[in-house]
Amino acid sequence: MDAAVELFDRNGYEPTTIAGIAAAAEIGTRTFFNYFASKEELLFPESDARVVTAIEAIAARGAKKTTLRPTCSCARCRPWAPRTTTWPAASPSCACG
Repeated sequence: MDAAVELFDRNGYEPTTIAGIAAAAEIGTRTFFNYFASKEELLFPESDARVVTAIEAIAARGAKKTTLRPTCSCARCRPWAPRTTTWPAASPSCACG
């Protein structure tokens, strides 16, 4: 891992090859592939597991459970809108109350 990071730092990600990483680490490319499927997996070893865990957690919450509150189209519900946008005043049924 240290050899790869040093090569990425010195040469950049794209120009650094798996063969170069293996040579710098004093291992063969076959040995590299015994541990890593790609350069990406070397840098981000558990990214697939984290993505799967996040997707499962979102799916487990269900479609109706959310931390987001419904919003209307009034200016209070849309503070991120450009100031040039004219939004209607809050309505009685507005989520912002």
